Parts: sequence; C-alpha cells; structure tokens
Amino acid sequence: MLSQVTNVVSAQFGLVKQTQDSAHLVHFAGISVVLTAFALPLSTFAMNTFLYLTVLLIMLSSELRQQLKLVTYNPVATFALGLFLLLMLSSFYSEASLEQSCRVLGKYDNLVMVSLLMPVFCYEQYRTLALQAFVASSSIHLFFIYLKVFGVIDWGGMDFHESAVFKNYLQTSFIMTIATFFLAHMMWQKRQLRLVTPIVLLPFVIYILFISPGRTGYVVFAALTALFCWQRGGLKGLLNSLLLLLLLSSIAYFASENFRFRVTEAFDDVVRYQPGEVSTPVGQRLEFYKNTISMIEQNTLVGSGVGSYPILYARIKPMPSLLTENPHNEYLLFGVHLGLLGIAGLISLFSMQWWFSAYISPGWRYMAQGVIVTIAVGSLFNSWIFDSTQGNFFALFSALCFSPLLFKVSHEKV
Repeated sequence: MLSQVTNVVSAQFGLVKQTQDSAHLVHFAGISVVLTAFALPLSTFAMNTFLYLTVLLIMLSSELRQQLKLVTYNPVATFALGLFLLLMLSSFYSEASLEQSCRVLGKYDNLVMVSLLMPVFCYEQYRTLALQAFVASSSIHLFFIYLKVFGVIDWGGMDFHESAVFKNYLQTSFIMTIATFFLAHMMWQKRQLRLVTPIVLLPFVIYILFISPGRTGYVVFAALTALFCWQRGGLKGLLNSLLLLLLLSSIAYFASENFRFRVTEAFDDVVRYQPGEVSTPVGQRLEFYKNTISMIEQNTLVGSGVGSYPILYARIKPMPSLLTENPHNEYLLFGVHLGLLGIAGLISLFSMQWWFSAYISPGWRYMAQGVIVTIAVGSLFNSWIFDSTQGNFFALFSALCFSPLLFKVSHEKV
C-alpha cells in the first residue's frame, strides 16, 4: 500500500516538474523570439542565432510541441508550407545540382518558419513584446543613422550609404518604413498620444524621404500611408491620404536634393531605356525583367525548378556585370522556379493572409495588413522573400500576426 502511494506521489511530482520545465522552456522561447525581433534591424547574425534558438526551444518544450501539432489548422501556415513543398518538389526536375537547389531552398526556409514560430506567439505577451522590441531596435538604428549623417560617427563598410549603419540602405529603408507604420498604429491606439504622433514619426519620415536613397522605400511608404489612413478613417481617410502624400512628396521634391534626384533619375531611365541598355540601375532592372520573362516562357506552367535561375540566365549570355541569382522581383523569381503556378501561389499566399486578417482582432489585423502590403509591394522591385532580412521579417511577423488563428484552434481542440 505504501509503495503504491509512493508511486502515485512520485508520478504527480514528476508531472509537476515536467510542467514546470515546460513552462520555463516556453518562457525562454518567448525571450528568444523577442530578441530575434530586436536583432532584426541591427544584426543578421544575431537575428539568425536567436531565430534558430527559438525553434530549438519550441521543439524541446512539450507544451509548445502540442501547439505545433495544431499548425495544420492554421490556413496561413499551411499555405506557406505548401508553397515550400512545391519548391522542394521542383528540385526533382531542376537543372541545378542538388547542392544548388538546397542552397536556394535554404533561402526560402522562412516559409517554414511561419509555422514553426506560431506556437510561441500564441501567448499575447510575446507578440506585444516582439512588436515593441522591433520598433525600439529600429529607433536605436535610426538614432545612430542621424549620428552618422551629422558626422558624429563613421560606421559601415564600403557597401554602406551614409543613410545606413547596421544594414545596407535597401534593408534600412525597408525597416524604417514598416517601423513607422507599426509605431503610428501603436500610438494611435492610445487616444492621449494621437496629438503627438506626427512629432514622434517625424524623424522616421525625414529619414525615408530626405536621407534614404531607397526608391522602393518611397513606394512602400506611400502604400503604407494610404493603408494606415484607410484603416483608421475608411474611404474618407483614404482620400485624405492622397492629399497628405501629395503634400509630403511636393515638400520632399523641392526641399530634398536626394529625393528629387532619385525620382527624376528613375523617370529619365525608364523613358530612355532601350533593350540591352544596362548603363543605369533602372535599365539593369528592366533588363533583368525582360530576360526573366523570356526564361519563364520556356517552361510556362510549372517552371524550370528551384535553383535553376542562374543557370538559365547565364545562357542568355548577358554582360558579365549582369549575371545575377535573382531578377529583383519575387513574382518573376517564383515564375522561373514554378512557372505560372508559382506566381499564382505567391499571390494567393498574400491574398489568403489578407482574407484571414479579418478574423483577428483589429489591432493585430492592422499590423498584419501592413506586413502583407509591405512585402507584396516591395516584391515588385526586389526579391523580398528570397532576401534574408526581409524574408525573416515576413516569417516572424506573419507568425506573430496570424498566430491568434492557431490560438483559437488550440482552445477548441485541446
């Protein structure tokens, strides 16, 4: 009898200890994912380190593994996994070697990360802290940029424009644009802060329009401004956003030599472009697009397989300086990988995210829609899921914003 009681007590004690250990692992995973968000604007190495540490902790936690089993009920996670699976299957008919295909697939592991990160974001506090950490880190980055602009510091290598410190100017422009959008919503949610919101956002807007040379940032900023005004003011807000953007762009055009030069240069390059003209950045992009479309036409329906892009592009025999691994357009890159199926799949992923954003609370819905618009618009001019910083941002904040769908399922199923 005594031995039975002892066994029961031992079993209960073991269960309690296991539960406590799992709770600690959940906490550590939460801290790690918050540090991932904090590191994203500052360091690729630190971002990747904390990202994979988070995944490891999720796998070690029995509680989070239970949540992970429910990922199949989340449509956003499932669709992203399906898209990655299609890329894997395309490696069987790709001209690229297995090593090359695996290397490119590694670039798209962020489609898998959407699912893997969702369990830890089922906890509201880690979603909130990760969002705050990203905005805080972006603000720190912006502070050091202003120190660099005013000559206080001189950080960054030869590939860094004066508008960037911890990342190149393309990545920095992207980070500051979406951080501005997030910060605007975070402040607008608190009625007492609405009057000071424009003042707080001013350093970010000055950076985007007056300091950064990133033209993609200009376009994404315009799209997010219109989105924010529509989210907060409906149709009237959208119309007001057009007036606001006209005012801001006019001020920037006449007051900022940098903005005026970049916009005028892009317009002139498009007007003067002739096939084979590669002496300008815009001319190079247009040449990439033209050549990539011809590559898609070779295997229109299912593409040429993952990893095949540089092989097919080299056959066109462009100038050596134009050899590239991607066309700086995510939709066209998916077209080469998977044909029209891939382009439709990518558009469907963004569309599905937008559709299911209606099923989460307004605060997170607004953030989710900002993530979608940022990546969808930016991918017209860059390969933002293929790229490390933007791709990991997409995974992290897709998981963050759409984990409430998994959270609802977990309460229904567990």
